[in-house]
Amino acid sequence: MPDALDAFLPAVQTWFREAFGQPTPPQAMGWPAIQRGEHTLILSPTGSGKTLAAFLWGIDELYREMGQRVDEPDEGVRLLYVSPLKALNNDVERNLRVPLAGTRRVAKEMDSPLPRLEVLVRTGDTPQSARRRMAKHPPHVLITTPESLYLILTSPVAREMFRTLRTVIVDEIHTLVGNKRGVHLALSLERAVELAEGPVQRIGLSATQRPLEEVARFLGGYQYTNAQSTNLPSSGRLVDWETGQLVERPVNIVDAGMIKPMDLRVITAVEDFRELPGGSIWPAIIPQVMDLIEGHRTTLIFANSRRQAERTADRLNELWLSRQAGTAEGAEALVEDGTVVGAGLHGTGAVGGPFRAHHGSVSRDARLQLERALKEGRLPALVGTSSLELGIDIGAIDLVVQLQSPRGVARGLQRVGRSGHLVGQTSVGRLFPTHREDVLESAVVAHAMRQGDVEPSYTPKNSLDVLAQQIVAMVSVQDWDLDALFAVVRRAYPYHKLTRDLYHSVLDMLSGRFPSTAFRELRPRIAWDRVHNRLTALPGSRLLAIRNGGTIPDRGTFGAYLPDRKTKLGELDEEFVFETRPGDVFTLGASTWRVHEVTEDRLIVSPAPGHLPRMPFWRGDAPRRDYHLGRLYGAFRRKLAERIAVTDEAGVVEWLQQGYGLDRNSARNALDYVRRQVEILGAISSDRTVIAELFTDALGDLRLVIHSPFGARVNSPWALALASAFRESMGTQPEVMVSDDGILFRFLETDQDPPLDLIGQMGPVEARERLLGELPNSALFGAQFRVNAARALLLPSARGTQKRTPFWLQRLRAKDLLSVAKGFEDFPIIAETYRDCLRDVLDLAHLEEVLQAIGRGEIEVLAVETVVPSPVAASLLYDLIAQYMYEWDQPKAERQMQALMVGRELLSQLLDEASLPDLLRPEAVRAVDDRLQHRADGSRARTPDELATVFLALGDLSLEEATARSEAPQGADAAAWIDGLVDEGRLVALAFPSGRRYVLAEQDATYQAAFGSAGPAFRQDGASPAGAQAGTLDPDSARRAILRRVLSTHGPLTRDWLLERYPWQPAWLDAALQELVDEGSLVHGQITSQGTQYCDRRNLERIHRQTLSLLRAEVEPVSAYAYADFLVRWQHLHPAERLSGPGALVRLLQQVRGLPAHGAIWERDLLPLRLESFEPAELEALCERGEVVWVGSGGVDPRRARVRFLFRGEGALFLPPEPEDPDLSPAAAQVLAFLKSEGASFFADLEAGTDLAAAQLDEALVELVLAGMATNDTLAALRQVLSWTAAADAPGRKPLSSLEAELAAWRQSQRPPQTLAGSPPDRARLHRARRDVARRLERRFPSRVVDGSTASPRARWPGRWSLVHRIGVWGRDVPFEERIARQARQLLQCYGIVTRESLEVWELANGDSGWDWGSLYRQFQLMEMRGEVRRGYFVQGLPGIQFALPEAVERLRAWTRCEAPGAEALVLVNAADPANLFGPSLPRLEEAENDPARFTRIPANHTVLLRGRPVLLLETGGQRLTSLPGLSSETFKRALRLAVEQVVQEAGRLVLETWNGQPILESPVAPLLEEVGFRREALIYVWD
Repeated sequence: MPDALDAFLPAVQTWFREAFGQPTPPQAMGWPAIQRGEHTLILSPTGSGKTLAAFLWGIDELYREMGQRVDEPDEGVRLLYVSPLKALNNDVERNLRVPLAGTRRVAKEMDSPLPRLEVLVRTGDTPQSARRRMAKHPPHVLITTPESLYLILTSPVAREMFRTLRTVIVDEIHTLVGNKRGVHLALSLERAVELAEGPVQRIGLSATQRPLEEVARFLGGYQYTNAQSTNLPSSGRLVDWETGQLVERPVNIVDAGMIKPMDLRVITAVEDFRELPGGSIWPAIIPQVMDLIEGHRTTLIFANSRRQAERTADRLNELWLSRQAGTAEGAEALVEDGTVVGAGLHGTGAVGGPFRAHHGSVSRDARLQLERALKEGRLPALVGTSSLELGIDIGAIDLVVQLQSPRGVARGLQRVGRSGHLVGQTSVGRLFPTHREDVLESAVVAHAMRQGDVEPSYTPKNSLDVLAQQIVAMVSVQDWDLDALFAVVRRAYPYHKLTRDLYHSVLDMLSGRFPSTAFRELRPRIAWDRVHNRLTALPGSRLLAIRNGGTIPDRGTFGAYLPDRKTKLGELDEEFVFETRPGDVFTLGASTWRVHEVTEDRLIVSPAPGHLPRMPFWRGDAPRRDYHLGRLYGAFRRKLAERIAVTDEAGVVEWLQQGYGLDRNSARNALDYVRRQVEILGAISSDRTVIAELFTDALGDLRLVIHSPFGARVNSPWALALASAFRESMGTQPEVMVSDDGILFRFLETDQDPPLDLIGQMGPVEARERLLGELPNSALFGAQFRVNAARALLLPSARGTQKRTPFWLQRLRAKDLLSVAKGFEDFPIIAETYRDCLRDVLDLAHLEEVLQAIGRGEIEVLAVETVVPSPVAASLLYDLIAQYMYEWDQPKAERQMQALMVGRELLSQLLDEASLPDLLRPEAVRAVDDRLQHRADGSRARTPDELATVFLALGDLSLEEATARSEAPQGADAAAWIDGLVDEGRLVALAFPSGRRYVLAEQDATYQAAFGSAGPAFRQDGASPAGAQAGTLDPDSARRAILRRVLSTHGPLTRDWLLERYPWQPAWLDAALQELVDEGSLVHGQITSQGTQYCDRRNLERIHRQTLSLLRAEVEPVSAYAYADFLVRWQHLHPAERLSGPGALVRLLQQVRGLPAHGAIWERDLLPLRLESFEPAELEALCERGEVVWVGSGGVDPRRARVRFLFRGEGALFLPPEPEDPDLSPAAAQVLAFLKSEGASFFADLEAGTDLAAAQLDEALVELVLAGMATNDTLAALRQVLSWTAAADAPGRKPLSSLEAELAAWRQSQRPPQTLAGSPPDRARLHRARRDVARRLERRFPSRVVDGSTASPRARWPGRWSLVHRIGVWGRDVPFEERIARQARQLLQCYGIVTRESLEVWELANGDSGWDWGSLYRQFQLMEMRGEVRRGYFVQGLPGIQFALPEAVERLRAWTRCEAPGAEALVLVNAADPANLFGPSLPRLEEAENDPARFTRIPANHTVLLRGRPVLLLETGGQRLTSLPGLSSETFKRALRLAVEQVVQEAGRLVLETWNGQPILESPVAPLLEEVGFRREALIYVWD
């Protein structure tokens, strides 16, 4: 038998024998076929040399072709290598340099030099400059990915490099053959072959692929030949496609069927899964994995999800650090106080350690560094996911550890095959299951891996979304004949049975047959000349195809970057980012990072070692069990149960260990699990048995578990069909959850047992029909439609523009498109989504196979009722808690804030109220009408083909109308375009009563049928080419089609306009319009000032949205200072806006009711500064009469309490609900119980009824007030609560917080040392202090002054005490919608302009406040739709979305643009006042070191504003003074006097120590202080 090496060049032969000796089996078997030029598929284990088998002959041929032209090699790609992994491409490129350099070296030594071959890599990471160079000077060997190949083919210049293509190598083909990424590649290969000027040989490589015949068909595709010949044609291009026969390209299958030696073991870390350290398996697994790592040089650890990889690396580092410190060796290092360290949302916080996580969300640079470190031996182990699964060169791996079952045989082979990667080596793998079912599945996978029994792969057929994308890409670089393009598409194996109807439906969608007025992205992508059957590009087609190419769905991930904003660390799931705030710490790549900033598309982070991090999560990570593996799994369970029944335990354990690679713990756990299941139910689910188990859960609800081992892809459609049947039979919708092992139903609010006979009786036909009925309204369908529509270029994203498209926005746009697409009977992406759901996402075919087997009796259905769930059911419950089968395709943050659309009810209400003419702006009507009519900028036709698409969308147009819709370049004329289209037969001229107009020839039949009988619509240039067809069309249907098009492409229209433009019969038109109104697609009423009109509902919504956009854009955003001035005026703090007269206090309370403020400032600052005259007695009277009530809150410190004032019965609107289990002291709980039983009570009644001591009762009442649960009908009681300091300051009192304790210690350390005898205080100062205290108490609490002295704080409480959550305060419960509406209006009334910051200022943003921004946001949107509020950017620098009352906007504009009353007046504001805009959280507004706009929001601070700008700040009761630099002396004195007089009213004395951070005596304002009235005392200034 001749040696396969004999055919190679001598230099190549010599180099190979020197380097490797003899060829490996795949090389020896593959080279003869490759050398004959046959398409070849090679199946061979990892590390067997198959990549070199594919490359070496191609290199040899290149050397031969180029001959001796060493210095001037030919340019052009001869050999194309395609791999699904970018990292694998880089490895191949590096490894390919070895044979190239080696062969040239040997040739030089043999004195027969070989030419230099250029090898380049083109992936998404290739810089633009390198791409441009590659296009100008193509390499001989190009290594790329499927997506990059598509981009090259879609470049008019770069694609020319494939003219010289001779060989294509597709590596890791098994990852492509069974999905749409492979379908996409199949079309790209046909495009490349079509460009090539000679035959192109195809070579496919994989270590795991079945069935080989399917993979070979995918690789080879089809070709057109004469009926008598099936030989490869002389060219790979279109040959005789018009008359030829479509046949398979022959592919030579090389099955190097050797099974690579494997050392596989399944290791269970515990003897019994029911006894776990800390309740988790991981503290037992991690130490054993660490032992294995320490026993090997290099270890690769695989996890099934990115989060598990991160968590595993984190735990390994924690254990490594413990072992290094000598504190713990085993599980105790990961268990603390009986709890697993790093469980739940957080990691361990380990700092250091050599272990890292490698996955697709870690940046490319970081992954390359990790791979290099592992290869160089600097990492003992690396934790990875599928990112390390394929043939990346990471050096010699001694051991592979798989955490949990790999959930697939092929996946397991790929992963374990990473160890012993070289030829002849043994692959060593250890599988660590994490629960009992996982033990069984791991055993099955290990057994199948040894047998090479991998899952079969089948290529998706006729994927219309991929077809649409590729058609746009193909047409964007050259014009195509319709049939020629169809022939190229059918050569690809996935499309060899594509019908012309499906092909035309896709072209209809791409060429604008579906009206873009319904959805903007339905606008044409290409032009279809139906007269000449030509497909041409439209402007922007190629850019659209390039930016949105490929099949990998855009998940809207956020990038994580270092503060330089250039260094990318990785990517994070959108939902995880939604739950992340600046300051949070998280783990990525087993390193800890702190978030500094969250932008619209990235997180800015910095290292944060030593902090407890959150574990990130990524949705959709976990793999699912295939049906093939499910059958194997079921068969194993059956065989194990049978052996248990007839064999002793030792025999079963030995069988499991020898046949399935289980260690003793694994074998005993598997045996015990199956035995207990059989003991409880009498059977176990298997490939021949399905069990229906019925039991009642802890809540008394019925649960039904269907034990089915066939995998989630089979169980999910079965669950949907059964849920439909149960709902129909029982009249209630069950909750459904699905896993690989079964289906869980929960039946709520029913005593009726589910009809279990439905499970066995449902056949394939019924299941299919029910599934088809359930799918369209399911979240699964919506999610898959979104992905498919994006692939079909219907939802173009910002990919390629360095801008992220938010995932929630993708969902929203897809939802809108789906609602429109459902109205079209033949929309291709709807059909594609059905196909995807039933075949790719769900496995309907195999479900039908299972149901047929049940019907034939081959699979038995057992119904069992149990008291407690069996082990399998209990496991299913555990795994699926709170996880529904298909949650709606939206993240948690989006569920809290849904996009609000204009509903039919709202539009009807607006029409009935005749408010639309006032609400809709005329310019908005014109703008929408111009866009619909293609008159707006950017929508006019730029080429004759685009003008044809305009006719397709609008129907008939006159020459003048067509000219207005054209944007002809200089030197061109729209009239000439029309003449050209008429000459080509694409346009037809018709005569209407109102004038001559043109229509597309393909629409001529419709117009002839609609108006031909009326006479004037006949063609002016002779007989219609569609005359015969017109005779077959229904005139009524034709007229309705034209009417619908006219209405959908215009804004509001009158009946008279319709009658003037078209020769309708008036009676017919009235009836047709009324029918459209009745079905809800048309709106009739006074829409504009033009009288009664008709408008398409969707267009009216667009006009409404455009109006809102105009309103939002009208207001020029003002500065923060202007808004601050507006706010103090709006809230009546400004002297020119203060309230006065009768009822002023009530009006003020109406503005601020329900919103909490510091209790200390209500009577001191908040109310007096807003009223010309504030009388505390008036507020006291309102409280005593029960018209106004006060409610406290704020924890445990009365000095920090917040107080709200409400009008009687309004508590349900503004207060949080009563807590179910309040955390109260025993005394407070006793008082609460008394008030609940007895109602409102005086203090004496409480003393008598509770048997509490007076001091205990005092403390209990204060506690209930601060908990927001009790109130009093007097204001004096509130004053007493707010001054409650005696008990709080008692000796030995526990500090309220760690901060208070630290402050107390600091103050103690700062006290000056005293002599033993001490020093008596100055008598004058002591007398003055006592007098000040007496004066303050007299002002604040006149009722407590007794003959010139003060009473004890524990004096008897006045008034009656009552509960807050009772009818007098709480009122009646109100519906949620009403509550939110009242809260929204209250915020607007208080602020005029509202953002989320408004809630934070009022400290309402926490979850216990009873106020929720998500709900308020929806209410504000609804109010905006009604015209009650406006949304816009009114204030610069104010974060978040801004909503405003129209009158507030007008006042803001008026007060900003003209001289407002009292413009020079100074305004005093307490720092804790809700009208204060400034504070520590706002950005610095001044460049000065001492900024009076930045201060703490506490009652002891006051600021003075001038025109909204803080000019002076008094802090801590006047100790620190800060003023604006450059402030005039007079303004400084006026502001200081205003602030000091207010502070001294409360304190009686003001001691000023610093000014702008420096001692007051050294400041330049010292003379001004004396002018104001301060006096100097030692080192300070004092005001008495």
